[in-house]
Amino acid sequence: MTESIALGIIDSRNTKIERFKEVKRVVNRALRYGFRDIYLCPNTLLDFLPEVIAYKKLRRLARFVKAFKGD
Repeated sequence: MTESIALGIIDSRNTKIERFKEVKRVVNRALRYGFRDIYLCPNTLLDFLPEVIAYKKLRRLARFVKAFKGD
């Protein structure tokens, strides 16, 4: 079984900002399946989002990563 997985938790197709509770649920599910290395990323390129929204989503992604690393 593969020990790593990339989770496209940031939806690049809409402007809705993801919530921590939703992301935590997905990460916990991946942990239950036995993945050791979990990479959080957008589900595709952020090219078609307004620049302001894309930056907000990337900053939120950075906060998610920091929260799950325990830093």
